[in-house]
Amino acid sequence: MTELSQSGIHQSTPGSLLISPIMAYSWTSAKTQMFTMPHRFLRFGLRPLLTLIALCAGAPLLAAGSIGLTTAQCRNPDFAGVSGIDGSTHISALRANVRPDAFAEIFGDVLIYNKDVRLQADNAQLSFTDNRITLNNNVSIVDANLCITGTRASGNFLIGEGSVEQAQFLQPQSNLRGSAAEIKLSGRQRFELSEGVVTRCPGGTDFWQISSGSLVADQVQSALTVKDMVLRIKQVPVLYLPYLKIPVTTERQSGFLPIGLSQNSRNGVETDLKYYFNLRSDLDATLGLRHMSQRGQLFEAEVRGLGANQQGQFNGAFLPEDRVTDLRSLAPSQNQDASNRNMMSLFYDFKLAGLTTKINFSKASDLNFLRDFDSDLAPYSGHLGGLRPANPQYGSILPALNQRISLQYERTHLKADLSYQGFQMLVPQLNQQIEKRPELDIQYNRSLGRLRGTTRLRLTESRMQDPDPDTFQGQRQVFDAQLTWPYENALGYLQSTVGAKLRRYRATQEAEAGPVFNSPFLHVLAGTRLTHRGGTRSIDRILEPKISITLGRNHRDQPQFGIDSAWLEPNYPSMFNPYASVGADWGVSGHTLALGVDHRWLERSSGHQLGRISVGQSYQATTDQPARGGRRGHQTDFQAELTSAGAITGRIDLSYQHQQQAIASGFLSLSYRPGGSTLISLQHRYRTAEHLFGQAGIMPESSVSQIALQAPIGKGFQVRGLWGRNNRASKDIESLLGVSYNGCCWTVDAAYRKSFDPKLTWVEGQYQIDAQTRTGIFFSFELKGLMQIGSDMTRVFERSVPGFTAATR
Repeated sequence: MTELSQSGIHQSTPGSLLISPIMAYSWTSAKTQMFTMPHRFLRFGLRPLLTLIALCAGAPLLAAGSIGLTTAQCRNPDFAGVSGIDGSTHISALRANVRPDAFAEIFGDVLIYNKDVRLQADNAQLSFTDNRITLNNNVSIVDANLCITGTRASGNFLIGEGSVEQAQFLQPQSNLRGSAAEIKLSGRQRFELSEGVVTRCPGGTDFWQISSGSLVADQVQSALTVKDMVLRIKQVPVLYLPYLKIPVTTERQSGFLPIGLSQNSRNGVETDLKYYFNLRSDLDATLGLRHMSQRGQLFEAEVRGLGANQQGQFNGAFLPEDRVTDLRSLAPSQNQDASNRNMMSLFYDFKLAGLTTKINFSKASDLNFLRDFDSDLAPYSGHLGGLRPANPQYGSILPALNQRISLQYERTHLKADLSYQGFQMLVPQLNQQIEKRPELDIQYNRSLGRLRGTTRLRLTESRMQDPDPDTFQGQRQVFDAQLTWPYENALGYLQSTVGAKLRRYRATQEAEAGPVFNSPFLHVLAGTRLTHRGGTRSIDRILEPKISITLGRNHRDQPQFGIDSAWLEPNYPSMFNPYASVGADWGVSGHTLALGVDHRWLERSSGHQLGRISVGQSYQATTDQPARGGRRGHQTDFQAELTSAGAITGRIDLSYQHQQQAIASGFLSLSYRPGGSTLISLQHRYRTAEHLFGQAGIMPESSVSQIALQAPIGKGFQVRGLWGRNNRASKDIESLLGVSYNGCCWTVDAAYRKSFDPKLTWVEGQYQIDAQTRTGIFFSFELKGLMQIGSDMTRVFERSVPGFTAATR
């Protein structure tokens, strides 16, 4: 054995460590020795240690009753200021004994580190034959992914392999910490615990712990695999499982989803168990089983795909036997088979060059399936029109299921769409839903300087499942052409449009062509924007007066066919639209004059709109009484918005019909969000009675109000409530009240819900509405970082409260 004071550099074979002495003499000193170890050779030199970083050295153990290490004990070392660290391993100690070509023993404040890992101990042995390092007493191992302390460690830690005895650890990325009799390291991405206790409780508390005979943490799979586990809450064992796999990141991976648990008066206690399959980066699937104590077992499936040129989703549900036998003798045409109740829906988009295929198709075995089970539909498959609103909807309130397939082709100036649209009616009273079987829509756009031209041709074959003599079905041909000339300068803007719409109809039962309508028009929109910039304030004010003049001809007594048309919502923006409806079944609204003033407040730096007030009046010159739902006569519209960055936001829309001397439409929305989880939302909507477009029926007057509340009521506690009411029918639509507790390591939610849940029944040869009320209980319990059981109120709030997201919690 030789005690060295100086050494040299010797090139070794790959994977070995060699020390070749140049001088040998006896040396004892309190000075620190520094070793520098390149990856393929060892440089052994004596020099004073000028830099010694010891962030985890001698870290004390946690207080009694707590397991694992803290973040403060395991900060990732920063060696940016140490010279020569790249590609080398550095060793420092107070004393060293070296046997050339064999091993080295180093003592006192041992520190071994490189750019990947940091090792510390009271003493250590280094083997130059197999690169093994043995650490003894006050052992600490820290790298970017893991921090471990123990009494003894052995292995090739420079490549992330070895074992640590009587260890405590922390994995910062997953917040996993614990202790074990032994930790085995297999590379830098995987380690295994023997006879270990772990937790992922945040905040350094140990509300829950898992003890197991074997636990494997695999960073590649982003999961913990636990065998023979016992779950303890406050040191009390509550659950044993022979096997459990726990995800430790938000990355997608296969496994069981949180167990759902709820109760309602129609289906009883519901438990929901689902397994998620992460098939590929662009494809996944979910299989689930929902047990309903009063109905039986409902099997559910979901498949999602997303690629560069395509996206899609399939949802299906199947109830092999419904235990509820009182089906109220449904009509023969809508027979409900208790032994085969099912639903499927498909959404798929595919794009290639200028070609696009879109599928939105849903089908249920009976009209009450969604009302009974509220199963998930594929995105957009529940929307009946061509538009795709983003807000989610309850499947239980849908009047029909969409069955639409379209093929679109688009180039720079040309758009073409060939589609087929059918429906499965879920409300037999509304069987007048018109289907397009098929429709061809061709549009050509061209610009010449400022002049823009648009030509559009629509050919439609419409039909109804149950023919109605009062509703048109047959062929429709619509040709629409217009030229627009926009002009804008410093004084304002001017947009002139001249166009015409030619419509031809022929009923299915008629051999000869039906009526033809020609609606030419001239529309002029002019306005100016006056901007006032505040001197010291960072808010700009914009005043925009504008005028709209429409000169057109529309047949006063023409029939309203209503294949795909509806009246525009009466509000400030629609005043300046030359058409009174959306769709192809209506022309301009005759001679119309509209005047309006729009005042906006903008934040100068970001352009964010802080507030807005709009007031306008429109007048249509006609001696006739207002047409059914048409925008005729004198109308005043008022709109105000408050969208400041503060806590209060709001909006109000009012439309007043002077001839009826009544408010035609009104909407009020006011919300208060001071920060955190606090939310107060108030909404009210009113619509006067009006005729439906193209139908003899009348849309009755409606008045609906809603109040939503979410607020903290103490340390960790929060209350949440929702109340909606149909004022015209004097009936509550939905009410919900719940309370939750959010602790440092666990959360619990409990809520009671009551909702109006009508069901269609067949009584004395006709459908009637059975005005049922459904009550239910939501309950959710979560151990943070481990599991969640139950169903909370978030889904209800996301569907019912504007602007609410799960992050609001």
